[in-house]
Amino acid sequence: LVDHVAPATAQSYAAKILDRADRNDTDGVLTLMREMVGAMTDRALPAAGDAALAESAGVLGTELQYVQSKDRWDVCTGLLAGKGFGDLKIPPELIASDFRASSDLVASAAQRGWAKQELTAQAGAEGRALAKSVAAGMASKGEDVQQFGKDPKITCAWTANLISGISARPAPEAARIYRWLLAQK
Repeated sequence: LVDHVAPATAQSYAAKILDRADRNDTDGVLTLMREMVGAMTDRALPAAGDAALAESAGVLGTELQYVQSKDRWDVCTGLLAGKGFGDLKIPPELIASDFRASSDLVASAAQRGWAKQELTAQAGAEGRALAKSVAAGMASKGEDVQQFGKDPKITCAWTANLISGISARPAPEAARIYRWLLAQK
């Protein structure tokens, strides 16, 4: 897929991946593949259609829940920063879901000509309302949401709750709010 929709990206990684494969460096191949898919996914996120974007949010929610279940807050913040799972072993079905969602994002963006989807005022209002609701829910449980960005556990929990709230909505609404969230970076 990458070779078809972004030949320059595929070519830039091909020699490095083949070199690692020739050396039987499976971890190196996987790291480079994730890096390449991540680069394409980052490019695709603003242009993907609603269904692909909603699917991506759902997979991220599942990934965050898994990382939280392992109490790996360093991995969670790394995942949120686009650095992957680090040294945490991920179940094969979660890896497959991640690659499928990434592939769907790239295919969707390519089908749409890589045209960035516009944010609406409605998306901002819905996103801010959901973010406030998540913060209020966490605060009611005694969690100090003011530590967001400082405390990895709070950052991960708040983001996981927000993504869960997004994923629970119908695809057009979930995509609209997720687009808004991604634009906040």
